[in-house]
Amino acid sequence: MSHFCVFAITETDSEEELQDILQPYHEYECDGVNDEYVKHIDETKDAKETWNERRNDYRDIYEFFSQEYCCDQVFVDVDRTINYEDVRERYAIVSEDGNEVIKYCNFTNPNSKWDYWSIGGRWSTSKDMMKKGEYDYNGWYEKEIKRLTNDWNTYHPLFEKYKFTLVEWNPDAENLDEMRKAYHNQPLMLEIKGNDKKYSIWNFNWDMIKPLEEWLDIKKKAIAPCFAVVNKDGWFERGQMGWWACVSNENENWNLDFKKIIDSTPDDHYIWIVDCHI
Repeated sequence: MSHFCVFAITETDSEEELQDILQPYHEYECDGVNDEYVKHIDETKDAKETWNERRNDYRDIYEFFSQEYCCDQVFVDVDRTINYEDVRERYAIVSEDGNEVIKYCNFTNPNSKWDYWSIGGRWSTSKDMMKKGEYDYNGWYEKEIKRLTNDWNTYHPLFEKYKFTLVEWNPDAENLDEMRKAYHNQPLMLEIKGNDKKYSIWNFNWDMIKPLEEWLDIKKKAIAPCFAVVNKDGWFERGQMGWWACVSNENENWNLDFKKIIDSTPDDHYIWIVDCHI
C-alpha cells in the first residue's frame, strides 16, 4: 500500500473539475464505481493456462473461477441467449462438461492508478491549490539540489571508510538469503542503521559512491516535486507505483518530462497537490 504525490492540473479552481481529471484513473476493485472507464478485458489465455496447471487443486471449474479470480458469473458455452456485454462484472464461459475454459473476461479499469485520493493529504502545504503562475519550481529545485548535496556529503565518506568490505546488493544472486544476510550485516549498513540520529536508510543510495557531480547528474534527470502529473491530456508518471512505495519501470528523465509539462501549462491554470493511494 503506497501514498504518492500527484500534481493535478485544471483550468479552474473547481473541485468538480479536479474529480473529472482524476476519475479516468480510479481502481474499480476498490471504489466499486461502475462507470465508462471500467471495461471487459479478455484474459482468456491466462485463465486457460492457470486452469490447466491447477485444475486438480479444485473440486470443479466453478470453484476454480470463484477462488482464483473472484468470479462467480460462470456461463456454459451452449447458452447463446446471453449478451455478455450486458454482464457488468467479470465473467467466464466454460464447456458444457466443465473441463475447458472457453473465455474469461476481467472487469476492471485498465488505466487505474489510485484507489482513493485527497487534496494535500501527506503533502499538505499552505497552498494545496495554486495558479501555475504562482508555482516556484526554480526555488524548489535549488532546495532539492542543496539537500542532495548534503546527503552526498553525509554518506559518501562511508564508502571510502568501508571500501574493502563493501557488499553491493545483487538481485540475481544464486542464494538470496545469503545475499540478504551479507548485505545487511556489512559494516557500512550496520553503521547507518545503528546511528539514526545522523543517518537514515531512506536517504542512503549506492550511487553516492560516485563523485558529487556524477551523483547530481544522475539525480537531476529524475527528481521532481511529485511522482505524477495528471491533466486533460493524460497521466504522466515517474514509474509504475506498487505496494510499499516500490517503483518499477522508472523514467530516468522524469525531471525533464515534468518540467516540459509545467512549462507548457498556462499561468492561469491551477495546480492541485493531491495525495493518491494505491
